[in-house]
Formats: sequence, C-alpha cells, structure tokens
Amino acid sequence: MPSLPSIALVASASQKESVQVLCAELEIAGVMNLGRTRLDIGSIPVFDDLGVLLQHVASGVCCFLTPYSSLKRDVFRCAEQGIHVLSAGPIGLTRPEHSKLVELTEKRGVCVATGGIFRYGNHYGSIREQSRKPAFGDAVYLRHIRGGGHGLLPAWWATWDAVDMSLDLIGEELRFMLASTTKDRSRHHVAVTASIGKATAQLLVAPAFLPLHQELLLLGSGGIVSTEGAASSSLVVRQDDIHLHPHTGQFPEPAWLTSFVAQSVGSGASTPSWEEIVRQTNLLRAMRRALRTSTLTAVDL
Repeated sequence: MPSLPSIALVASASQKESVQVLCAELEIAGVMNLGRTRLDIGSIPVFDDLGVLLQHVASGVCCFLTPYSSLKRDVFRCAEQGIHVLSAGPIGLTRPEHSKLVELTEKRGVCVATGGIFRYGNHYGSIREQSRKPAFGDAVYLRHIRGGGHGLLPAWWATWDAVDMSLDLIGEELRFMLASTTKDRSRHHVAVTASIGKATAQLLVAPAFLPLHQELLLLGSGGIVSTEGAASSSLVVRQDDIHLHPHTGQFPEPAWLTSFVAQSVGSGASTPSWEEIVRQTNLLRAMRRALRTSTLTAVDL
C-alpha cells in the first residue's frame, strides 16, 4: 500500500477553527498564513511564503481553504512540482489556462479538484438520504442560508458551493439562475434564485462565519426535510460580526480532505471540467454586474 502524501494548508486567520480541527485530525506538514493577522495553531509550522511551505510537502497535497489574488498562479506552481491540489472553491481559469493545466497534470500525474465540501457536512448526508425516499416525492423548493466571510471572492466561493450543493441535492439540470449582490465596505450579501429541474432554489450568502449547512430546507411534493439551523451552534456576538461556532463534529473539512488524499494516491491525473469552470466564472461575472448595476442579474449558463 502506498504511503499517504504529506499535506499543506493555505488559509487565513478567520479560518483558525477549521485549521485547528484539520491539524488535530490529520498529519499537516505546514500552513501558509494569508493576511496580516497571524494564525496560531500550536506546534504546526506556519509560513508566509508558499515556496518554503512546499518544501515540506514535496510530491504531497496542498489544500487551499480560501481564495486570494495569486491563487491561480500558486495552483500551477503546485502542479509543476508534482503536488496534488485541492481547492475549497473555484480557481477561475481561462480556456487556454485550463488546457495548459490539463496538459500539466497529465504530464506530472497530478490531481486538481475543487469544492465539494458540502458532501461531508454533518446534516447533508441525512437530508440527501431522506429526500431520495419515495414518500418525499419530487423536490419542489430549496432554501439555504450560509456564511461567506468577508470579500467578494469568499462570497463567490460560498455561493458556488451552495449552487453545487443544490444541484447535487435536487439531482436535476440547472435551467436558469439570477443573482443579486450588495455590499457594505467589504461585506457582501448574495442572493441567488435558481430553477433546477421543476424545483426552485433560493440561496442566501451572508458576510458572516456560519456553519456549512445553516438553515437548509428542502420541500418535496410529499414532505419536508431540514437542518437544525442555529440550534446546533453556539453564538458569539462580536463588535463587527456575529459568529456561530459549529461543534467540532460539524466541521466537514477533515473528511473532505481525507477523501481527496485517499483518491489522489495511485489515481490518474484529473482537473475540473471546462463546463464547470465556465459556470463558476459566469456566476462571478453576474455577481460583479449585479453589484455594479444594483439590479437582479441573469447568470449565463
């Protein structure tokens, strides 16, 4: 059996709780700290430079937990060094860049994957299972509220994850999608209405740090399934934010990362499909256009 590769994380201080849980449950070789606020996670080495960090995970895995301006460059840097890449959200590639990444991953035998954290959420599996029962009937309506943190790019990541989750949960094709975006300084609110098969999904992303499946409700022709919402978390009111601390068992990142590590061992090269990247990029464009025009904006599919 091949040995498991070493793992590096790229995260911001706002993700300290998730990083601490990952470091407690997995063998993390090092963490790259983004931003000015320092990550304090005990004995795990923390770096400001990706090159130094990657020396600790040669031929291993680098997991990007947050978006930033040079993410795309760093993904290519990892792939060139034979390091598998797992990103919590979209990378945002052009068509030539996608072709280049496909060629590079095939040459180096590297896996590049994005998103999918929702599949490992505390409530998601049970809701999906219940919605597949005959008594539930056909999905009619989905409502989901989640946190996106601060900034447009984190809001984009959270919004895409919510869209991807809705598609997976309802199990039908995306027919159309409308986006609305507002902001107060760097705090972005996003509202998306999507038609998925015969169902309607309403997705709300708030500029706060909320548990992954905060307020997830799915209505079927025969019944309703939903999460426990805020009752499953502890509430902390800060000067500039409301923060909901999920219980340790609710963090999906360890299972998500463990699954990717296991799949990357001995598997062939892989990258996100171009069709998925187009949808992700078009969502970001629509969010920016909605923000600029203060209007509800259709997302090109």
